[in-house]
Amino acid sequence: MSARIGVEILLVVGGLDAANQMQGLLEHLGHHVRVAATVLEALSLVETRPADLLIADSRQLEADADVVFRVLGRRQPPLLILPLAPASLPVSAADVDRWRVAVAQAQTLLAQRDGETLQVGDLVIDTATKRVTFRGQHIPLPPIQFRLLVYLAQNRGRVVGAQELLKAVWGYEGDEAEARELVKVHVRQIRRRLGLEAQHADYVQSVRGFGYLVSAPGRES
Repeated sequence: MSARIGVEILLVVGGLDAANQMQGLLEHLGHHVRVAATVLEALSLVETRPADLLIADSRQLEADADVVFRVLGRRQPPLLILPLAPASLPVSAADVDRWRVAVAQAQTLLAQRDGETLQVGDLVIDTATKRVTFRGQHIPLPPIQFRLLVYLAQNRGRVVGAQELLKAVWGYEGDEAEARELVKVHVRQIRRRLGLEAQHADYVQSVRGFGYLVSAPGRES
């Protein structure tokens, strides 16, 4: 299966400003977004056109939990739910960063659910079979390094910071020093398994002071 271009998203967030900003961010990332005023309205939209992901204010999800799970229990494949803490007023840069990371995590889960093939130059990742091929050779990776490489490949062409990787791949938040050290160790091991030398690390690149970038040398990713 080829890589999905965008995710079908239903968005339910309180406040017009937050909804507009988040819709703009998601569409800029290549996703298809429909906005609903309530969770119940969003679920009715699912019946007319399928969606992959429901992003909703956690308070609204709690209020309508019984209906949500009754409706979702009938759907195949299931609709992935991403609860979000309410945004600040006005919406802050921290809110936008939090949204970006959360949606990227959800996209990783969807890829694992559906089976997605990611290709960056000679690097091919099959999320269904958990198989990595580089320059025609199968490259076995342990689970944490596989998830790290998948996340970077899904964000190919964008520099991803160590703290974002820590939250998205390991599932918790830590300070910058801890994140940098942990990610650095695993990136080094991924490069070694791919046969890339650190000083000429095409495909999995370090951007000093900012994070890591996956891209194919001399090609569009």
